[in-house]
Amino acid sequence: MKNSRQTVYLILSFLFLLQMCEINDLKVETGEVSDILPTTARITGYIVSAGDGIKKYGHCYSKNPDPGVSGTRTEYKMAIGSGRYTSFLQNLEPGTKYYVRSYISRDSITEYGSEINFTTLSADKPVLTTTAVSDISQSGAVSGGTITSDGGIPVKERGICWNTSSDPVISDSRTIDGSGPGTFTGILTGLTPNTTYHVRAYATNGAGTAYGNELIFITAQ
Repeated sequence: MKNSRQTVYLILSFLFLLQMCEINDLKVETGEVSDILPTTARITGYIVSAGDGIKKYGHCYSKNPDPGVSGTRTEYKMAIGSGRYTSFLQNLEPGTKYYVRSYISRDSITEYGSEINFTTLSADKPVLTTTAVSDISQSGAVSGGTITSDGGIPVKERGICWNTSSDPVISDSRTIDGSGPGTFTGILTGLTPNTTYHVRAYATNGAGTAYGNELIFITAQ
């Protein structure tokens, strides 16, 4: 019985030491952040020791400290030795502080590099004007807008919105007329004859929605 207990103890000790060796043969360091923009950034990492086999590695990042692989991360998976690598972080929020660290994983074992932080650049809402209303009929009209500034980040939606009261917003009737800067055209439909309408162009980016100047027109009788 005594020998059996000793055998179990030796096996458990061996497994523990084996696990420790597996952990110690994975080591990664967090590099530097560069090319910081309102919604993107680049960061380097350095694999000091990778051991044997296929590993996952990359960067995990969050608006909270101690980001982990269970959250948002970049991921590369291949056999690799030591060396430098780069991650491109996307879909970040403007003017926001992020925490990031490198990681390397094998099976259930993950090792992290030191944590660093950075703040994305701030961004503004777009700047735009509303195009004069034309082709007015009993039930429709044509307008549009010109975006003169995207605010520093891409315009993801643009169009025109309208209502029978002043200051129409995107929760009222609206068109969706593509994305990006420049000039666009939208068609108002479903209007009521001989009715006064208010219309504005709008553009939305990561900083919010901006509106052009308001125009008023009356549909045909």
